[in-house]
Amino acid sequence: MTVIVWNGKTMAADRRATMHGTTLTVQKIWRLEVVPGFEGEILWGASGKAWQVAEMLAWFRAGRPLDKFPASQRDEELFSDILVIERDERGLQPGRYRVWHYQRGPEPFEVLSTPCAIGSGRDMALGAMHAGASAGQAVEICCEYESGCGEGVDLLTLDP
Repeated sequence: MTVIVWNGKTMAADRRATMHGTTLTVQKIWRLEVVPGFEGEILWGASGKAWQVAEMLAWFRAGRPLDKFPASQRDEELFSDILVIERDERGLQPGRYRVWHYQRGPEPFEVLSTPCAIGSGRDMALGAMHAGASAGQAVEICCEYESGCGEGVDLLTLDP
């Protein structure tokens, strides 16, 4: 249970994980500075089982080799959602951002709508941002009302 949001400026995530009824505090979003296939640093966030997120993060850091894509990610029900934010340095909107969403395969799809969110709190977070909440405030609202979210909020931006 997770909420990770992107509002066009900030990636925000809750920090709650549960394991056999125990609540843990974990990290769900990262700033990755050297990733093959990307020119600059990116923001990377994941929703899913902790072991599976760790596999996907390792695969991503290794340059996303197609032959090493984690087999567990192909599962119909047990895959992790991955949200990747990069600066659009050479694309259609230089200085803006591109948003990539990975699910059950090694090829992402591009998300063109902003804000966007993944995880069990996504609908609540999108509603909060539509009503004027910042990314961090949207996650705080989810932490208050979505039982799978909590333990604080992490925030990342690509701005200097």
